[in-house]
Amino acid sequence: MPQRFLKPGITSSHKWEACSWIAQSFYIRLITLVDDFGRYEANASLLRSMAFPLREDIRTPQVQKLMQELQANQLVHFYTNSDGKDYLQVLNWTERPRAESSRFPSFDKGCTPMFSDEGVMTTNVVRLTADDVKLTTNAHSPRPRLRSSILDQTIIHPRAKARGTLTQLKEFAIKLGLPDSDGEACFHKWEGNGWKNNGKSIISWESTMRSWKANKYMPSLKGENGKHPGKQAVGSIEDLKKEWLGAKS
Repeated sequence: MPQRFLKPGITSSHKWEACSWIAQSFYIRLITLVDDFGRYEANASLLRSMAFPLREDIRTPQVQKLMQELQANQLVHFYTNSDGKDYLQVLNWTERPRAESSRFPSFDKGCTPMFSDEGVMTTNVVRLTADDVKLTTNAHSPRPRLRSSILDQTIIHPRAKARGTLTQLKEFAIKLGLPDSDGEACFHKWEGNGWKNNGKSIISWESTMRSWKANKYMPSLKGENGKHPGKQAVGSIEDLKKEWLGAKS
């Protein structure tokens, strides 16, 4: 495999900078794979194994999303040849070829684009699931790594309702027979953690507030020192002795 050298101006490229960090990494990895003409096979499963051989947390659907992102930012062109196989061409490829010809066909009239100019797949679109943002531990690294969404955005549960406003949560708290301060506390807590409860996206904030009331998680339903009623701290041994002696006398 020939050696590749990154151009100094890549970090100031608007097209490259418009990509997510993982798409930028994918682009650099592709440069190490393409031939002297900037071409390579564009099978997503193959690219996953070749570009991310040690990243078990990177999946084929993610790679397909990365391909779409690079196409949308006009960095790489993906196409299907007349033989039915998929190929890619790194755009603006200026490296001087050492081989006489490429092993991979160029894009011509007999080829069809895999994605539109906006990066939308022209056949079946593969979408990421919530599993792609879970923390996993790579077998070759002790640090947990995040299965990031391709555009560095939080993947919302498909059945999740719109996030409530501060006014809505305060009014709903009153509807539940709670002070509006409970609704305000819920709003700021969920707004701060991305509207999640126990690490999972909140599907219905109304149902979650009802559950919190039933389980006495609301601030107004907790006892002193933030403890739930019925879970008061046990007093000191001296206090227990006095209580026991008083009851005995």
